Amino acid sequence: MNQEAEEITLEMIDHLESRLSIDPRRFYAMGVSMGGGSALVFTGRHPVKVKAVCDVFGITDYAKFHYQGSYNDSLKAAFGGSPLQQPKYYSERSAINYINVLKNKPVLILHGDQDAVVPQSNSDDMVNKLTVAGGKVKYFVVPGMAHDNAIIKNLEHKVLNYLMGTESQ
Repeated sequence: MNQEAEEITLEMIDHLESRLSIDPRRFYAMGVSMGGGSALVFTGRHPVKVKAVCDVFGITDYAKFHYQGSYNDSLKAAFGGSPLQQPKYYSERSAINYINVLKNKPVLILHGDQDAVVPQSNSDDMVNKLTVAGGKVKYFVVPGMAHDNAIIKNLEHKVLNYLMGTESQ
């Protein structure tokens, strides 16, 4: 979720609102991996645009992820340097820094307990902070699941029901 992607997403939402009779508070954000963290960040930065959000094994703290994993070079290239060189950018793009906004939204998080790409601690930390802040968060840790889009299999109805508000939060 860089600045360009954020602007494109806002333009798309504005276009849909202007062309269709859509209540702007009825949009849902969902993403996987970097997209999961981005869905949380977008919601944190534009809470009036999103009703609920689903993060699937997302990166929630880019500075921490930078120091944990093997994607340091990719992150430095994407963010223009390391967390020490670009602390503001890492902070702005880390969902963990939007707890005070996200606590007011329904948040659903899914993470596989065998994920070797994005450590489960990203989701654990996010859920813990949202819970402490009094947030509306539901968390599924999927046993035996790695960093794989198949994580959603057999959870589709739970995800949709939660986001639509028909399953208790």
